[in-house]
Amino acid sequence: MKTMRVNRLETSLVSSNLLSAAQPVFTDEDLPMLTYEECLAMAELDPQEIDAIAEHEHLDPMIAIALGHYLITHHGEAKIRRIILDDIEAARRGNNLQRVAVLNATLLAFMKQHPQARDVA
Repeated sequence: MKTMRVNRLETSLVSSNLLSAAQPVFTDEDLPMLTYEECLAMAELDPQEIDAIAEHEHLDPMIAIALGHYLITHHGEAKIRRIILDDIEAARRGNNLQRVAVLNATLLAFMKQHPQARDVA
């Protein structure tokens, strides 16, 4: 037996008589799933930038993609720059020189791609 997933839109359409309750709803098998790579491509950020956001905010990478995309599309480039700088400082304090090098390269690439991040947030 297929499980049925009824979303809020379908529920409100049925309750407002715009959609008959007899009409089929989407099943779990009908709903397309986006991969991590597809989400990353839509975020307009590099994987290292997403990793820095996830590390700084203690988030799952998929949630960090959503946050990063939101920041990029809502003039939050300076916030992402600050996140990367905070991560660099934390890596320095932890004497993790390899992580410092990766984050420095991430910051340079981010600043090249998003020069407006120099503005104070």
